[in-house]
Amino acid sequence: CFGYSLISFTFIFLLLGFIDKDMKLQKFCTDVDLSLISASYLILLALLTVTAVAIALSTRFGMVLSVVLCVSIFILGLLSDYIFGRFVDKSAAAKIAYSVIPNMQAFWVADAVITGQRIPLRFLGRVTGYGAAYQIAVLSLSVLLFETREIS
Repeated sequence: CFGYSLISFTFIFLLLGFIDKDMKLQKFCTDVDLSLISASYLILLALLTVTAVAIALSTRFGMVLSVVLCVSIFILGLLSDYIFGRFVDKSAAAKIAYSVIPNMQAFWVADAVITGQRIPLRFLGRVTGYGAAYQIAVLSLSVLLFETREIS
């Protein structure tokens, strides 16, 4: 998972570095906002996380139900701080749901990019660790789910 992230991040960095906003070649990184590269990387991690969830769901459910569940998990992940996070101290069910559903807000830094804030490398490292750990856990679960699956 992390290898694909690194390759994709490198590709995005090189693509954004040599092409300007008018899609013309430019000197490397002339008009590049580095926060956009960081945000693109985090969106890539979010997509890889949703992909891992989709793979796990596809081992047990059909295509349509897997897509519906992926969209539902993505939306719940965007809202998980509000829906579950504030009740973590009060409810065991909220604590479990907050732990199991991926926190997609961690990957979403659009507000920081719009306001011109710098995205710290420490934050990128933490979110990368979170994304990699979540992806490894979900893909490991999907391997276990696929082991007992009968293919006809």
